[in-house]
Amino acid sequence: MYSELQQYVSEDMDIFSLEPSYSFFKKVLPEIAASKVIVADNYFPFLAALPKREDQIVIQLWHANGAIKKFGLEDPKNKQRSQVDNERFQAVYQSFTHYVIGSNAMGNVFKHACGAKDEQLLPIGFPRTDAFFKKTVEEWRKQFFELNPELKGQSLWLYAPTYREEEVNYPLRKKQLEAQCHIKIIEHYHPHTMQPNTPVKGSTPMLLAAIDGMITDYSSLPFDYSLLHPDGKIVYYQYDLDSYTEHFGLQESFVQMPGGMIALDEIALLHAIKEGESYLQRFNERWNTYNDGHATERLAQFVQQYL
Repeated sequence: MYSELQQYVSEDMDIFSLEPSYSFFKKVLPEIAASKVIVADNYFPFLAALPKREDQIVIQLWHANGAIKKFGLEDPKNKQRSQVDNERFQAVYQSFTHYVIGSNAMGNVFKHACGAKDEQLLPIGFPRTDAFFKKTVEEWRKQFFELNPELKGQSLWLYAPTYREEEVNYPLRKKQLEAQCHIKIIEHYHPHTMQPNTPVKGSTPMLLAAIDGMITDYSSLPFDYSLLHPDGKIVYYQYDLDSYTEHFGLQESFVQMPGGMIALDEIALLHAIKEGESYLQRFNERWNTYNDGHATERLAQFVQQYL
């Protein structure tokens, strides 16, 4: 990640690694502590140790514009963690002064998961979704098939299961599904797993625009897919729903309106692919309310006004 960021370095910008090191504690941490505005994309333990300043704000960007799994203060695993660990988590969450949200639904998630208050929510959209609006869906699709002409004319479905800490043999018989449903499945696993992906060329927006449907379980990718492809179809293949809910928990807001069909076994999965309908328009309205391609601009305006 550090090397990837080098392309964004300009004359008035410095980039430092957040990996624990002598340089981090000697130079980076004091720089962060002295900053008037801190923008963090996720959970950083050192935020809890920073001295609190009245003129400093810490903005939580997060990494997804919706949530299926429970996290933070609602994480069921907190019951197995020590009191010290839980107190540390709470201290980090309390260090955030603002939460960027793409919808009121996500705002409610942050209220329960992080203890956010109404006045801390910034309903300006998620900046990371701005990239999806740089081109139309048709333009993204055109680019994808120019790079992958061998896939043109096929009904493409993406299989994108969520990350699991332990290695898993995913119960998806790809060839059988492809033959019975007359589709082509593109496998896309979390980068931290050892599972091989289907080799395709192009960016994530290109891929999401090109597919006709998605098979996932608890991944946050449907929130991006619905934004790019509100007429697409999603099937949640949740073969381990009971055990997953017990260990990780599911957001009530997702359970009430998943935006697609839920399949608990292969027979139900087969039926859902063949007969399922698209529910993504309402799903998209619920979770992508403020995501319109101008979130970064509004965030920059907020920071500039504060400074």
